[in-house]
Amino acid sequence: LKDPLLFPYTSGIQLALGAFTNGGFEAVDGLFATPPDSTEQVLHPEKFATREKPVEVAFPEDLASRLGDGWKVSLQDTLGEVLLEVVLRDGGASATNDAAAGWGGDRVALLEGPGGAKAVVMDTAWDTADDASEFEAALGPTVDKLKGLGRSPTILRPAENRVVLVSAESPDTLGRVANALGLAG
Repeated sequence: LKDPLLFPYTSGIQLALGAFTNGGFEAVDGLFATPPDSTEQVLHPEKFATREKPVEVAFPEDLASRLGDGWKVSLQDTLGEVLLEVVLRDGGASATNDAAAGWGGDRVALLEGPGGAKAVVMDTAWDTADDASEFEAALGPTVDKLKGLGRSPTILRPAENRVVLVSAESPDTLGRVANALGLAG
């Protein structure tokens, strides 16, 4: 909870100081005129300088109907590099900054269905296949932690630069979600 709240005051100030050092208050004003598009751009000023855009990651518009009667997508959001690093750290991974550094884009969704069925899907895109592999390896402790909590998690690799984490309350729900996303193998 504290890291995302402190982020603007720690990393944000570093970005502002860098702008000030290179161009004074006019450059700082420029940050307000064209702010960063992602936390990645704040953490990596070279990506802000080149305006490297986040990769758009989206779930199918008809995901709830693909899951069946009584299902809904209760929440969708983008985490960004900072929150993915927090997810890894809270899961028990080491070297979390490195594992999150190749972030390209992401989307997370909470899915709720009949009889208390629930699943969370986190679909991530990475700059390179190596970045995706590093993130996948760093997710191992998170998967173990979810299993310890009685969840049914899995990691899927639908493309060389994508990593999808699905965590459900049961193996049946896990399979249903993977099928609905076209990721069942």
